[in-house]
Amino acid sequence: MTTEAFDSDSQYDGMPFGLYIGGSLVYVGGTYNKIYAFQGTGNSESYKFTTELPAYDVATGKWDQPTTFPYDYVGWGADAVYVSSVGTQGSIFVSNVAYSSTSSYGLRFFKYDIAQNKWSRMADKPWISYYGGCVVYDGNDTIYSLRGNSSTGFAKYAISTDTWTDLTPT
Repeated sequence: MTTEAFDSDSQYDGMPFGLYIGGSLVYVGGTYNKIYAFQGTGNSESYKFTTELPAYDVATGKWDQPTTFPYDYVGWGADAVYVSSVGTQGSIFVSNVAYSSTSSYGLRFFKYDIAQNKWSRMADKPWISYYGGCVVYDGNDTIYSLRGNSSTGFAKYAISTDTWTDLTPT
């Protein structure tokens, strides 16, 4: 991706880059009114793509300059969710996934504070996420996550305590 794709004098009908495996969009309403885009990555470690996170401004119809994801890349099967409560006003949580079913990179979980333009690594998930891994926010203090890769992995994350509980059936 080039900075020309974010020229403030340009209008785009689509994204300034393509989405790949793990690509994800997150809508952030309220005063932000933006759609954040994660590009995802290809199917091997050597096939990584951008670590930039651009935002589409719904009001202006233009893409903002991207923030940089400082932790390598957002991989395939990754997912993200916006959380607007529990002391995290304006944060996007990102559940990353591995480029292989044994890579510890798939344990990682991140938070992006929109107002401060700051990334933080949070507590690792209880297992490695892979294809089909996803997250959802309950509107209170909990984010739920599916492991993906045809597994029964299921867990919940307590935002206020930065802790995971494995809910996988035994």
